[in-house]
Parts: sequence; C-alpha cells; structure tokens
Amino acid sequence: MKNNCSCKHNMMTVRFRAECIWDVTELLRRRDVCWSRIEITRDGYGFPDVDVTVWSAMSIEEWERRLFSVDDGHVMGETVQPIQNYTGERTDRRMRDELHLEEAQ
Repeated sequence: MKNNCSCKHNMMTVRFRAECIWDVTELLRRRDVCWSRIEITRDGYGFPDVDVTVWSAMSIEEWERRLFSVDDGHVMGETVQPIQNYTGERTDRRMRDELHLEEAQ
C-alpha cells in the first residue's frame, strides 16, 4: 500500500505490532502520518495481531507520538522500532525514554 506523501528523502524503515487491523486503519486515516510504503502481515500465531512495516522519512520519535495518539494504539507505540531492532516485544514508554537518553550520551 502506498500514499502520496512527498517524503522521499531520508527514508527509514520501521516496524511495529498492532492488536488488530482496525488500529492500523485508524492510523492511516490521519493526515499527520507520512509514509511512502506500508506492508501489513498477520503475526502467524492465530491472534488478530498484525505486524506493520513502514518506509517513511518520519523519525522513530515522531512515529511513537503518532502511534500513542491513536485510540487504543498503545501496542503500536510500545513496539515501534527501526526494522533492524524490531522484536515485537512491548517496551514500557518510560523504559524507552531511558533507552533513548542512554543512546544520546
């Protein structure tokens, strides 16, 4: 799936998990989310969860803010990572803030 966003430079790939496709649908309705390509796959465990891979110029921090602002989007916000670091495991936001501080030092 592609959108018509003009964010073609400084692209990065992020991945996150959503409790269900509805959460992703709510995210895609937003006008403040910029992506050039998105892939949605079932998690393979028989749950309604889906894995979402997004190619975008938005930073990981921008993705976190947008994902946490979606109603019931906490799983998306707690699992978003650059694709090379993605595990699908939920991370408490406070813990994530501490990790970002450590990485910045």
